[in-house]
Amino acid sequence: MQVMICAKCSSGNKVDSKFCDYCGSEIGVMTTAQTTQNTSGRRHDVDARRVIALGLLILYHIAVAFQPWGADLVMFIENEQSLEWVWILMMIINIWRIPILFVVSGMGARFAMERRDWSNLLSDRALRIFVPLLFGMLFIVPFNFIIFNYY
Repeated sequence: MQVMICAKCSSGNKVDSKFCDYCGSEIGVMTTAQTTQNTSGRRHDVDARRVIALGLLILYHIAVAFQPWGADLVMFIENEQSLEWVWILMMIINIWRIPILFVVSGMGARFAMERRDWSNLLSDRALRIFVPLLFGMLFIVPFNFIIFNYY
């Protein structure tokens, strides 16, 4: 879908609009290339940051298996030898892995608020978070407990 972009507030408007629906200022006459954009809703730069952040999160937690303290914190297979260079990489990643996740999450929440109000956003997030949480608590955690404590 093509839209006109307001120069004052950068909000999207219908192509044939003369005034901005959001701030009321005159949009003016510009070329189609200046006033239109694709409104598919995807920000590929944000998606790329999300992929990088989650990839680093996964790699960090895999690397825990190669540390001597890993088996004390979580219940999974521990490597016999500690790899010092892995610990150095983990410390480098550790400085900014959580802040980048918060930034990406905040950006996603901000973009979601452009299309919804608080009640719709909270009800959608509650379904997306609590249904998998409840499923995991009822079906995955008991099996995990049994496997790691009795086998």
